[in-house]
Amino acid sequence: MKVLTLFFYFLPFCLLAQLPSIPIDFEPSTINYTYYDFGGVVTNGSIPNPDASGENTSSQVLQLTKIAGAETWGGSAMPLEFPIDFTTNGNILSLKVYAPRANIPILLKVEDTSSPPNPDGSPSVFAQISISTINVNTWEVLDFDMALHPNFDLANNYNQIVLFPDFGSIGQGEVFYIDDIAFDIPDPPIDEGCIDTIQLNTHVHLTDSTFHAEHVLTSGGYVSGERQVYYYAGGEICLDLGFAVDAGNEFTAEIVNCCVEKTWYQDADGDGLGNPYVTILSCEQPSGYVETPRFNIGYTTPTSYSGYTLVWSDEFDNNILDPANWGYDLGDGCPNVCGWGNNEIIWYQEDNATVGDDFLTIEAREEAAGGYNYTSSRIKTQGKQSFQYGRVDIRAKLPYSQGIWPALWMLGENITTVGWPSCGEIDVMELIGGGGNDSVTHGTGHWNNNGHNYMGGSYSLANGIFADQFHVFSVIWDANQIQWFVDDNLFYTLDITDPTRSEFHNPFFFIFNVSVGGNWPGYPDATSVFPQTMVVDYIRVFQ
Repeated sequence: MKVLTLFFYFLPFCLLAQLPSIPIDFEPSTINYTYYDFGGVVTNGSIPNPDASGENTSSQVLQLTKIAGAETWGGSAMPLEFPIDFTTNGNILSLKVYAPRANIPILLKVEDTSSPPNPDGSPSVFAQISISTINVNTWEVLDFDMALHPNFDLANNYNQIVLFPDFGSIGQGEVFYIDDIAFDIPDPPIDEGCIDTIQLNTHVHLTDSTFHAEHVLTSGGYVSGERQVYYYAGGEICLDLGFAVDAGNEFTAEIVNCCVEKTWYQDADGDGLGNPYVTILSCEQPSGYVETPRFNIGYTTPTSYSGYTLVWSDEFDNNILDPANWGYDLGDGCPNVCGWGNNEIIWYQEDNATVGDDFLTIEAREEAAGGYNYTSSRIKTQGKQSFQYGRVDIRAKLPYSQGIWPALWMLGENITTVGWPSCGEIDVMELIGGGGNDSVTHGTGHWNNNGHNYMGGSYSLANGIFADQFHVFSVIWDANQIQWFVDDNLFYTLDITDPTRSEFHNPFFFIFNVSVGGNWPGYPDATSVFPQTMVVDYIRVFQ
């Protein structure tokens, strides 16, 4: 897997002026703006603003060019003079961006360069958030809540910012402009009942008893007319308060409009997590919307490849599992294959597989059913969708924990006539949870040659675990070989030209499941955490 921060960030350098600190405005000054570009991104600092008439009136901005063919992880790092003070200023960093297209992911990463390096030299301590653009060739503000990243910790000394324009996509020769990297800090609250900006020596009363207070203000004189004032109500700024003066010099405040617009995310399945791509700006919570988006960062792959045609996909963009594509394996495998051939301690049922917010979720729960203490779902395309050869991409965020065994795999469609392993098996991805294994996945081929034979390889993340974010698990399969990939990184190749491996020259169907217990993962213990979920964004088959 390509690690986002590369070793050449940390080359020694001599500074005649200090490095930047938050906030950063890229205006000419004695600040030494230093950039380390990588992966095909080229930085041009402090150039004229392409549009100083709207949201951003600054004269100078930062330019990032992602050259044609640049790596999906191409970006630029900028060291800071001092660590970012999240403790004092809050978790949200904002920046202004001028992008050539809408829906372009901009990934902002903060790193602690004093942390032990990964094998490639990148810092092992970081946090990152990706936000997509809305406007086209117009300045807009993006807010990055770094606390949404599972590894974010206020105790870390984040002293480097890394920007990734159009993260996850090959460069198209596009130009991006960045400006005003700063904290998004709300105005400080004032005392309850205090109406600001009135400079008169008089008693002020709020008519809403929730905020009833009396506050003697400081200047002399009498008042007439109206003013616009502000005060805080339940953490929100209330705007446009009208007031009038009666004979006793008493102000009566009336709330005309108390509204702070926020982003709401569509929650089509009612699970409390919203679709990050379907949003509404509103003061009040709209029906069917929530304020928490489903966390959706990580690697992604394109919808087309040169020389291939997309022949089937499921993007899980309905609110039910499509019966034209999927069926279920139910129960414990008995009487034919009790424990599903692996001594699993799971009862499979339909309820644990749900589709909503454009994702498939399979949840393993600690609950009693069918004589077992754990339930999950095992879905399959058998008899509905099967394929011989091609490229398969599956984007998923995996579970973790001792005794957990998620799998994205394939079986030969002829299993009902020849049995296993003569039907063949292609394990696109398996993970064995717990014991430090949550950062390792496996890809394996199984066949029959005078008994069960198998060969495969494994892939380890340079940092983090597969539960942190989405990854893409792929196989490229033709008449000569099967290749396994994680995030487009090849980690194993199986030669299938041997006549004893004829199983791999037939149609196969897909199975997705999250198991609990078994011969390979072992069984849950006191460290195990439930429920556990495998979230699948899409499956795509190209031929």
